[in-house]
Amino acid sequence: MIKIGTRASKLALIQAMSIKELLEKNGYESELIKVSTKGDRVLDRSIDKIKGYGVFSKEIEKKLLNKEIDLAIHSLKDLPSRLLDGLELAKPIKAADCRDVYVGKNPLGKFEDLENKHIGTSSVRRAALLEKYFYNIEISPIRGNIDTRLRKVKEEPIDGAILAKAGLDRMGKDINYYILDPEIFIPAPCQGILGIEFRSEDSYLREIFAREADEFSSFRMEVERAFQKELSATCTSPVGIYTKLRGDDLELFACFSKDGSKTLRLGKVKGSKADGVALAKKLAEELRS
Repeated sequence: MIKIGTRASKLALIQAMSIKELLEKNGYESELIKVSTKGDRVLDRSIDKIKGYGVFSKEIEKKLLNKEIDLAIHSLKDLPSRLLDGLELAKPIKAADCRDVYVGKNPLGKFEDLENKHIGTSSVRRAALLEKYFYNIEISPIRGNIDTRLRKVKEEPIDGAILAKAGLDRMGKDINYYILDPEIFIPAPCQGILGIEFRSEDSYLREIFAREADEFSSFRMEVERAFQKELSATCTSPVGIYTKLRGDDLELFACFSKDGSKTLRLGKVKGSKADGVALAKKLAEELRS
């Protein structure tokens, strides 16, 4: 029996269930183990104000290292760039859409219409991007699961909120939203990818997921985590990267701000797919310098 650790939110359980079904297709019985993380419990402040390693992952990883579970399933964007010793990531299955979307009380006609809006988000990346592009915009923190944030858009005195399209799609939300261009409104590293984490000693899990892996999602994970690692970024750092691949032609779009800084830097680089990791590191160095 493979024990799968996951957060207890509806979205997290949907994500973990997809891995449970994959394991059972490969002949392995499994069960879901719900784990409460610090990020789930502390709701009175924005994520970047919660101190410590892996606010949405530490407790799950601890159970993994203690052998209370065999596999941990995360939204990969929530994982720090450096894993704890003894743990590694499996090659990912096909990712969901990486883009952010705007969900509002009223439909949005074009990106420029966000000017003068009151937006809810607790993401420092999303807030920094909004402040980069718009002179007159008000931002308020908004925490909670997807259902809670959608309810707050309806009930609270804000015009709308920025959410990940991946979460809405996985939960089957049939709502009106405006998709933000990822070359402009740059997503979080590995947004839409499931982080499948296991103990390095359990090679059979590495082999299972290698057989089920999606090539482009695996490439994205390698490149985007290399970028994140080069910046020593955490899950709360104001950092984003978008991977655009056409054949062997690669283009990376990224943003970064030093923690506490109001100056968000944007950059992009072009090159060959074969040089993906090197290009990601080069872009990180340029944004940091």
